[in-house]
Amino acid sequence: MKIYKNKNGITLIALVITIVITLLISAIAIQLTLGENGLLAKSTQAKIQQAKSELYDIAKLEYLNLKTKALELGLSEPQAESVLSETNFLNKYSIVGDNITNKKGEVIETKENLIKFLKGDSSISHSQPYTPPASTPTPSVPGLAVEDIDKLVLKLNIKTDTQLSINISNYNPINTEIVSSDGSIETTTTSVSKTYTAGTYTLKFRGSSSSHLFNLNVNVDSTKASIDVINWGKNPSYTTSIKLSAVDKISSPEPKYLEVNYYDAVFSSIPENLYANKTDNLKLGSFNSCNNLTNIPENLFKPCINVKEFTNTFKDCKNLENIPENLFKYNTKVSSFSETFIRTKVSNIPENLFKYNTEAEDFSGLFAQTNIT
Repeated sequence: MKIYKNKNGITLIALVITIVITLLISAIAIQLTLGENGLLAKSTQAKIQQAKSELYDIAKLEYLNLKTKALELGLSEPQAESVLSETNFLNKYSIVGDNITNKKGEVIETKENLIKFLKGDSSISHSQPYTPPASTPTPSVPGLAVEDIDKLVLKLNIKTDTQLSINISNYNPINTEIVSSDGSIETTTTSVSKTYTAGTYTLKFRGSSSSHLFNLNVNVDSTKASIDVINWGKNPSYTTSIKLSAVDKISSPEPKYLEVNYYDAVFSSIPENLYANKTDNLKLGSFNSCNNLTNIPENLFKPCINVKEFTNTFKDCKNLENIPENLFKYNTKVSSFSETFIRTKVSNIPENLFKYNTEAEDFSGLFAQTNIT
């Protein structure tokens, strides 16, 4: 009797075994690469540590430079926090909420940990700073809804009935929401001119074209109402200009490409870090008819190393009296100071006010109609 072997069956079994083994090997390879302790995770961790070490080195060097300058000038030792507003530091990193990110928006470290490091505090948390998932961003402003992160959000505080004017260009509609304290919502994409009763309102703006918020003008009587800037929102990669009146509080530095002109502001002091993001800007906004201003922070324009002009910057600020001597020290590329302090209360020009502005040629009307001329 002859015994026949089923060669096809044996071949099929061998093939199945080969496939199973291949899948097992692939699974192991994937685990080694993508697992919690895999090669990819370790590589990512190494990059994070390298970025953090570089951050610490740069911050330490910047702090040392600040200390050296203070020592040379006979000043007290600067606070560690001052590093976060230094131009060299901000050229490489950004401050986003409680975190420090690179220019790609990747979180490297928390502000708290970096400050502790600079102070020599050993109680640094070694856990990774939290980076919100891109699909579910977390607003850094308390009380701001996730869906409003990309919007310019203003809080309007009306003391007595007054008219609110929102001017919007016809060729650039802007999605506008006016939310009353009772929750009712008005929506429009065109200009608004209407009297509102006393109360609190939330104004939300988001451009409906590529020219986000271009030429937006929000106007209200500063004797009857005030505006708080809650969130600047998302802006394009080119400069757009807006005008806001009666501003009282500003929650954070202006975005890089949003040029804000403040008119008849309520605030009596300008946040010193207002222009922290303006290292590449050729032009800034202005403060016109801001009559509560009497002084200017000395380091207000320090980050603005590429600005080309200060035209009408403090025009008609009738109570502005004092100018810091080093106000324009870092703005060495400025060519025009036309009408910068026109119709202010300035009566004295600091000796070295323009010492570093060797490229400036236009000083027309600089101190026109002041106590100097």
